[in-house]
Amino acid sequence: MSYVFINDSSQTNVPLLQACIDGDLPFAKRLLETGCDPNIRDNRGRTGLHLAAARGNVDICRLLHKFGADLLATDYQGNTALHLCGHVDTIQFLVSNGLKIDIW
Repeated sequence: MSYVFINDSSQTNVPLLQACIDGDLPFAKRLLETGCDPNIRDNRGRTGLHLAAARGNVDICRLLHKFGADLLATDYQGNTALHLCGHVDTIQFLVSNGLKIDIW
């Protein structure tokens, strides 16, 4: 029997981060409802919010925010989700929820 630890970022495939990449809203919601950390990071320091924003998954961004994701989280290169975002609706969501556009 093998186990997946939903809050262990040392794993190569963290379920919440994969759901954010895939845009799998129902699975991401289930993981968050069962206690998955909305701010878990990958080996580059990116959170699910970074990954979802980079792919234009605004619904995943909204879900993560609802469960307490840190909109100001930076990856190991100092990028916020806004730095990685290239989709207008996702940018509008991030800015309307307090992410400053003048962050360096």
